[in-house]
Parts: sequence; structure tokens; C-alpha cells
Amino acid sequence: MRKFLIAAHGTLASGMQSALQIIAGDSAKMTVIDAFVDIQNPADQIQAYFSQLCEEDELIILTDMPGGSVNQLMMRYLCRPQTHLISGINLNLVLMNIRPKFLKQKVIIFVSL
Repeated sequence: MRKFLIAAHGTLASGMQSALQIIAGDSAKMTVIDAFVDIQNPADQIQAYFSQLCEEDELIILTDMPGGSVNQLMMRYLCRPQTHLISGINLNLVLMNIRPKFLKQKVIIFVSL
């Protein structure tokens, strides 16, 4: 099964989840990690998430900042089969990955480095 993990600094990840719930409905295949908002260590949260995945699960990880601390924590797991990492997220990019059929019109994505 394809699963999605959104991990970001502060409450960006849960904010994305909230917005996606309003726009597209069900977000059952999506998990979020709000990093550095409390005393929980994000590395422990990430490890707990990965430990519950099944071997056959495909995982798409979405993070906020390329090269940021959350992104670096996720890069450790890219050796896991069927694990993909997309960084520099915005709401449209997340929506296109989680619910591609929701967007029926063609979308042009501009990426700046």
C-alpha cells in the first residue's frame, strides 16, 4: 500500500493535513510529524513510524526544507526499498502526490533553487 508521511518544522505538517482534509477529504493514508514543537525527539517519532511499516508498503516522504534538519533525519531511511523523499513542499505539491486525480487540470510546477 502507498503511504504518505509529511514531516516538517513546527506545525506545518499538521497544517497541511488540515488543509488537505478540507480540500480533498479523507487523509487516511497520510501521517504527519510536527517536529520540534514539544519535548519529543523527532528522531524517535520517525523511528516509531518506520517500525510499524510493512515491508511491502511504498512510502512517499514529504518534508519542508531541502537540507533542513527534518529532511536530514528522513534521508537516513532512503535505503529502505520503495521509499521516496520530496522536499520543499507546498500545499499544491502535496495534493498532487496524495490525490493526483483530484486535480483534473494541467498544472505547471516551477522549482527554484
